Amino acid sequence: MLNPSVRTYRITSALEVLLDKKQLSGVQADAVEMDYLGFDQSRKLLTTLRSCNISLKFLVLLQSNAAIERSFSVNKECLVENLHEDSLIAQHVTYDAVTAAGGLVNVTDLRRDLQAVIGTRANFNIAQIENYGGETFLSEEVSIALLQESKLAFKRCQLLSRQSDLPGNAVQILESLLHYLMLEHVDYALDLGLHCVPIPETKTQPQIYFFDVVQQCNAIVHLLEKQFNDSLVPLVISTPKHGDCLQKKKYLLEQIEMKLDIGLDRSINAIVGWVKIYLQTEQKRTDFKPETDTDTLASPACLAVVQFVGSTVDRIRDSLDGKNVESLMTELGVRFHRVVYEHLQQFQYNSAGAMCVICDVNEYRKCVKEFKVPLVNSLFDALHALCNLLLVKPENLKQVCTGDQL
Repeated sequence: MLNPSVRTYRITSALEVLLDKKQLSGVQADAVEMDYLGFDQSRKLLTTLRSCNISLKFLVLLQSNAAIERSFSVNKECLVENLHEDSLIAQHVTYDAVTAAGGLVNVTDLRRDLQAVIGTRANFNIAQIENYGGETFLSEEVSIALLQESKLAFKRCQLLSRQSDLPGNAVQILESLLHYLMLEHVDYALDLGLHCVPIPETKTQPQIYFFDVVQQCNAIVHLLEKQFNDSLVPLVISTPKHGDCLQKKKYLLEQIEMKLDIGLDRSINAIVGWVKIYLQTEQKRTDFKPETDTDTLASPACLAVVQFVGSTVDRIRDSLDGKNVESLMTELGVRFHRVVYEHLQQFQYNSAGAMCVICDVNEYRKCVKEFKVPLVNSLFDALHALCNLLLVKPENLKQVCTGDQL
């Protein structure tokens, strides 16, 4: 802590500068000096300085130790204002990246729906879905900077606030963190990510970058939860503000989760949509009804689909964790099965073709084993059993149909 003579010298020097600049009168300067050295009229000091349009940051420069800072009611406002400014500076990293990528393309949900309908029927696009080269606009550096600023703000809040003001001040810091980190940074990136998900049922193999958005979003939420429990909860526990903080965080995270669900659903639609179109265009009738004897191998269309789905499964496992992986794999597997099942129903088969379709289904079964979802495995096992019926003599069908797999 600075000794009284140094503190007196600092305030006197600062007031002399303001007098020279004619921003304070002599009477006002005397009043400020008395309030500053007396500590018992801090609110009057704030009113005096504000009436002279003196920046709040000037007060921070004058406050050189915790004992002085604790006596000013302006501390809360100074710290919150500085936190806002530091958060804005950190956020400019993301906004600059968006600008460098060409800005936000005006692709609304209506346009997306129109493109999905018209594109699949008329074979042309009314707008190109911009993917920004895979940029997610979620920055680990920005997120850590915002969290670090808030962590320091919570520490200053605990040090400087009166006990009665502590919970309310902590809530203001939380609100600032949630606004800049979750709304202005994460939510903004999610909106961009949703627009970048490819439309379903296109002939071009989709590049799904939304899984990267999910991965980074999950990491940021985990960091937020940790700071919430470590830095905020000790300041508001056993007060009514604790419940308010939990509610604010819950509401915001629910909004984030809803957008993540929408993006993942669109991503699955894009994946199975491409599989559907690819099989329709690349699977030949002669694959399952060859006119001559051919080698019994999986069809090229099937192998291409299996390779694409396999690589997608790897990306999903890298991006999600816990039960989220199982839930998404289950949904993808069920939709994938429906597409393959409906696709195979469109063909006629001879004996050689039956062997080929069984080979295809075996490839699909091997692929979905990587999903590690029992329900999906059972669906493709049942499909394999149905395909085996193509080789069963008519008089044996009834017996075979009563088997366990069917």
